[in-house]
Amino acid sequence: MHVEQTDSGTWRVQVRHRGRRASGTFATKNEALRRGAGMLVELGGSPTAITATLGDIIADHCDDLEHHRSATYSSDIARVADRLPAEVKTMATERVTAATIEATYRRLERDGWTPHRVRRVHELLHGAYKRATRLGVVTVNPMGSVRPPRIPDTDVRPPDAAQVARIIAAPVRPLERLVLHLAATTGARRGELVALQWADLDGVSLAIRRSLAYTKRAGVHERPTKTGRRG
Repeated sequence: MHVEQTDSGTWRVQVRHRGRRASGTFATKNEALRRGAGMLVELGGSPTAITATLGDIIADHCDDLEHHRSATYSSDIARVADRLPAEVKTMATERVTAATIEATYRRLERDGWTPHRVRRVHELLHGAYKRATRLGVVTVNPMGSVRPPRIPDTDVRPPDAAQVARIIAAPVRPLERLVLHLAATTGARRGELVALQWADLDGVSLAIRRSLAYTKRAGVHERPTKTGRRG
């Protein structure tokens, strides 16, 4: 199977197996890899003929998250993926082992990544390999043998009512004080607060109908709230 980018920016995949051919042009490289895998199977071949990099299956997984997970989670995972060293993302998936991945975790920790960030890398790779295995892009999933990074126990102490009152009373601009007050009294999420409109205020009641989110693909866009309308 051969995948190449065209002059227009799309990706063309060409598949050959025992004298038979199939081809197609798609918007992204990851889509071309997926569709090429299907073409290869239809021609009687095996997906093992596909050579995908770790970056390929990570990008495909991040694209899928944008459609099936919250914007907050998918954006966070995408940021983690963007920060991964280039030499990690260019490794061929079929050559990656559990030892390779655990060594990568140790390297990231030495480079200053926090335990929570490294744990996000584990979630990213686990999801990417799971999806790639299901689609037939890879045949070996090393994540089942990988030990997840350990996250130290932390003592989370939220501010008490007096501390919240002092924060709201701090010398900030009126709009900022309003946002702080709404956050403290409604429990609304950040995306829900910035999506509020005057029409959401009816007398003394406030309806939370929508949320704003940001992703690399869609930019700032409106989404439903996680728990539906609240008022």
